[in-house]
This record gives sequence, C-alpha cells and structure tokens, in this order.
Amino acid sequence: MYAYLQSGKAQSPLWSIGAPLAEPSGLWVDGERNLYVSDSTGYVFAFTAPNAKGAPSGPSFTYDDTGLSPTAVALCGNYVYASNESGTLGTQSFTVWTKGTSAPLRVVSYTGGRGTGDSVTCDAATGNVYFAYQLDDNGDAEIDVWSAGGTGSPTKLPMEPLSVQGFALSKAGLLAVGNSYDPEGPAVDFYKQTGNQPTRRIIASWLSLPVGLAYEKNDANIWIADLDNQALYLANAASGKLINTITKPGFRSLLGVAVSPPDHP
Repeated sequence: MYAYLQSGKAQSPLWSIGAPLAEPSGLWVDGERNLYVSDSTGYVFAFTAPNAKGAPSGPSFTYDDTGLSPTAVALCGNYVYASNESGTLGTQSFTVWTKGTSAPLRVVSYTGGRGTGDSVTCDAATGNVYFAYQLDDNGDAEIDVWSAGGTGSPTKLPMEPLSVQGFALSKAGLLAVGNSYDPEGPAVDFYKQTGNQPTRRIIASWLSLPVGLAYEKNDANIWIADLDNQALYLANAASGKLINTITKPGFRSLLGVAVSPPDHP
C-alpha cells in the first residue's frame, strides 16, 4: 500500500506498507484519519492515523475474516464492514465487526444467484451500510442498503449497473459506481438513489477498469483506481476532466484508493 500527497503531478509515493499485507484489496479512512485495509487472505488491518512523515510501524488492530476473501472495507460509527468475494456457493456476504473486536459480530448473507460481493460503503449520518454484489457470474449487479450493523431486511436501490467494481458515497448521497461494462464503455456512473439511470458518467479514453473510488474536496473531484491501466486518476466529478495521473512506482494489481481526511459521509 502506497501513500501520496493529494496535490502534485505524477508523484512518487511518500512511503509504503508491506507486511503483514499479502493481498490488499480495499482502503478506508475514518473521521479520525485511521486507515483500514482489507486483505483478501482473510483480514482487515487497522493503522493508527498515518501521516506524511512516515509509514506506521504496523497495524494497531486486526479484524479476523478467516475463510472469506474481503474485497473492500468501510467503517461507520461503532461498526467495521468488509464485503466478501468468496464464501458459501451461491451466497454473497459482508462481515460485520464491532469496532475494536477481532471476532465478527455477524456475517450477513444474501442468497440469490452465483455471484460475489464486490463493494461496501456506509453513511455516517444514518449508519446505513451499502453492499454491492453481482447477481451471477455474468449478470447484472445489485446494490442493497441495510440498517446499521447489517440488521433488518435490505432495501434494493433502483439503479441497475452491469457491474459494481468499487463505489463511493458522497455527502450529498450520490453514489459513484465503477462500471467496466457500461454499454457506452468503461465508466464511472453517478447515481441518485431515486432512479435506475445515472445522472451523469465519466467515460474517457484513459479509463479502462475502474475498481476503486474516493471523493475529495467536498465531492468536487474523485480519485479512480484503474486495474487494467495500473494507474490512479484524479478527475473532476462533474465534468470528467482528467486532473492528475499517478503511476509510480509501477502498480501491478491496483484495487483500491482512499483519501485522508475523508470526504465520504
């Protein structure tokens, strides 16, 4: 995992974190600037408020997701969430922990087709958690909203992207969805939560496989992690204009991005 300044063109990383990370797959920064990294080998690692001066010496806490493959992580209030790529056949799931407790509080499953959990985010104002998954291996994606802690019955959002490969929630409640199978080409689609069509989208020649998203500067700009192009892009969220590109030190499997301080709710 690499850390960069938010400003500056084509820069080199300030520092990096290696072990105990083995397959880091998603990033989240909470309101206190603590960093959470999901690792698809079955863990979520928490690092205490890293800064520009140097990498933290090691994780301050480890959340156990043994037997599953967490692809993304989010934290709201007293709960930590991780979407799971793999689990029981035909079941998409996300894991919930009480903050500061290693063993899971529950694993929330949705049975409805052979697919995978792709992304998770949450809304600090309401405590709701958003979980995205593929309905089957080649089918459409679905985004459900659960109450805090993954309790109750989910509400399916009306949007119907063909894939959700990373998403982010703005303070205004706008969901940005990485969708490599958009009919018009690889895209970042922006959805209100009241209709099935995006209000706008970023489609550009430089975009290929957007797998991680993070808003910055009061939702004005958005960072995009692109797996195929092995690049981090910063684009204007309204116009789609490319602002910055980071490719150093040479990414091999870029899967997530987060901003500190965070701009998510």
